Amino acid sequence: RIKERKRIELENIREGERLLRLEDERQRQKKHSRQERLRTELMNNEREKNNYVQQRLTTQRSEELELLKMEHEKAERDIRREHERKLREKERFKKLKESNQEMKRIKEQEKQREMDYEVQLMKEYVRREEAKEKRRAEEFQSRQRLVDGREEEGL
Repeated sequence: RIKERKRIELENIREGERLLRLEDERQRQKKHSRQERLRTELMNNEREKNNYVQQRLTTQRSEELELLKMEHEKAERDIRREHERKLREKERFKKLKESNQEMKRIKEQEKQREMDYEVQLMKEYVRREEAKEKRRAEEFQSRQRLVDGREEEGL
């Protein structure tokens, strides 16, 4: 009986050890499976993070490009406006120059008319003076003839 009991105890111990080994193996596999799941999850998280970073960088680059494009368009508009302003200024200056030339031409014409008028006045004055002189000379000659005629009568 003791042997039987020892044998049963030994079998129980062996069965307990076997169950412990099975439990250890299950725990080890469970741990291994959990580690594998965590590794997979970490890899997925890393991939998602990389995708997110890549997407964020792409979005950021797109925004920067859009901003650069807008700045470029604004600069082109500013250049165009400045060019148009310069053209308008040039045209305005040209018109002012033409207007000044027209004013000079008008003043020259006016000055010429004044000079022509003064020359006409002078000619008229000279003509009148010559006419006066001629009349005086004629009157003098006429008086002289009278005097000469009286002198001849009186002789």
